[in-house]
Amino acid sequence: MALTWATGQTITQLTAVNQTEQLSTALDLLLAYTTLCEVKANSSGTPTDPLIINIYLSNDNSAYDDQPWSGFSYEPGSTSTEQMTVSLPAGLRYVKFGFASGGATDTYVVDMDYQRLTAV
Repeated sequence: MALTWATGQTITQLTAVNQTEQLSTALDLLLAYTTLCEVKANSSGTPTDPLIINIYLSNDNSAYDDQPWSGFSYEPGSTSTEQMTVSLPAGLRYVKFGFASGGATDTYVVDMDYQRLTAV
């Protein structure tokens, strides 16, 4: 059995991410050994509020957990565009990312791509 990276998938851009959490479209991770998610966050000017990132799970893509499986706060740097990579382990079926600004000052535009490592 050989492992190969599947073609990358783009998640729809989320605009005007403020203090109200916005969810990404679902990532289907069937047969993935690992998944790399690249998150790009853009704010106007020099950001001061952290970007809150939560990860929600589902077994059937209809009912997602009320509480995040994992989450973290990404502190912005000195530039308006930041990029980070999130690695997801094997064994997850459907995943949605939630994004929110950690304060009232900054609003973000978030783009996300992901790529799965699968067996062929």
